[in-house]
Amino acid sequence: MPPAHATAFIGRAPELAALHQLHAQPGCHIAVVYGRRRIGKTALINRAFADQFTLSFEGLENRGKRVQIDNFLFQLERQAGVRIARIKAIRQWREAFIELVPLLKDKHVILFLDEMQWIANYRSDLVSDLKMVWEQYLIKAGRITLVLCGSIASFMERKVVKSKALYGRTDLTIHLKPFLLPETRHLLTHFGEEDVLLAQLLVGGVPQYLNLLSQQPSVAAAMDQLAFTKSGFFSEEFERIFVSHFGASEIYGRIVGLLADAPYGLSRAEILDKLRLSAGGELTQNLYNMESAGFIATYSPLGRSAGVRQQRFLIEDPFLRFYFAFLEPYKKQGIYQEHHFTQYVLPSPRFTSWLGRSFELLCLQHREPIARLLGFHGIQYAAGPWFQHGKRGVLQGAQFDLVFDRADRVVTACEIKYRSAPIGVEVIKEMEAKLAAAVVFQKRTVQRVLITKSEPTRELQASSYFSRIVRATELF
Repeated sequence: MPPAHATAFIGRAPELAALHQLHAQPGCHIAVVYGRRRIGKTALINRAFADQFTLSFEGLENRGKRVQIDNFLFQLERQAGVRIARIKAIRQWREAFIELVPLLKDKHVILFLDEMQWIANYRSDLVSDLKMVWEQYLIKAGRITLVLCGSIASFMERKVVKSKALYGRTDLTIHLKPFLLPETRHLLTHFGEEDVLLAQLLVGGVPQYLNLLSQQPSVAAAMDQLAFTKSGFFSEEFERIFVSHFGASEIYGRIVGLLADAPYGLSRAEILDKLRLSAGGELTQNLYNMESAGFIATYSPLGRSAGVRQQRFLIEDPFLRFYFAFLEPYKKQGIYQEHHFTQYVLPSPRFTSWLGRSFELLCLQHREPIARLLGFHGIQYAAGPWFQHGKRGVLQGAQFDLVFDRADRVVTACEIKYRSAPIGVEVIKEMEAKLAAAVVFQKRTVQRVLITKSEPTRELQASSYFSRIVRATELF
């Protein structure tokens, strides 16, 4: 049996408050909630409106318009306890939505459409019909909060939030993101601090993934069972989530496969060169779709113009990074061995190196909590990596994974280390070399910060070289 906390609702306090406040206001309102699969969108809506009268409709993956309408009407009959006399004649969404009007008359109700991209077949027709019925009929029927929810961010942003039909008509938009370490710690209360950190590095802050880990005695035991067995949940998860987002489109697989071999990312020019693509808008759209899905991230070097030539694209999703580094090669061999993660992956130097880069990305994702720990969160700042490009977008020279460019004209440069052994004064030489290469910082006051998993040696602490040494566990 899983521990009791495994099924408890964790976090999301700002999102819950916003949804409660919206529904409590007089009149009718539209809320849009979106985020990648497994992130807890449906759980959030169910939690927010647990004590409210709700009509809930979920789309069917990869089914046509007629099937979607039939499914909507089937769910409506079951939930409302009615029979729709002309159900077989209804073939347009506006006709299906009209059936809601008499059922919602004079009611204070939640109308919840889940997996909008499937209901709409990735087209805007449904949104246009919904807007017409909403404005002409539904808002006159009762006090309705319409919640539109989807797991394909690019569809929700372009075809719903910014669509011609609903542009400016939504009252609340929530892009649900993965948990940060504080929420993960609350969910994995029976794990030690090192296991909590390892969980975040392996699968990120995705609630469903973390719940699965929580049902095992340790993170390592969980990965043995869930990733490296033929029937393990993570074994086929890449195919489930990636195909769900991008179908059989070959270009997305080529891009993510290319980025998987580049832990520090690639520039647009490098991607074009390596994939032998011609310059144009198609790659821009592909990269946007992957970033909005939460699979990759785009970073521009701090202190430089944010033009597309200066950007680097890298895989940000921790599970995808782990999948390509360790799980996909294992699957290709077709040999499933018991305790593979514990015996072969965990003690390997390659995994240790992978953890180091993953910890750097984790700190980048936790830049707001880090600013709070360092005491300047009340000052306006920009945060991100600092790097230099050579010809055709290739990385050149030293780089910092996390730098804060502050409005008080201070640059906070962070050196990030993930080691088991104590970290000593050798890190000072590394930091000095990077600062010497970063000419742009030399006219500014520089605050030097070390973020480390391991303890600093007494010699390093006594040097007072770093104004602050942040232990990884402080991010909890």
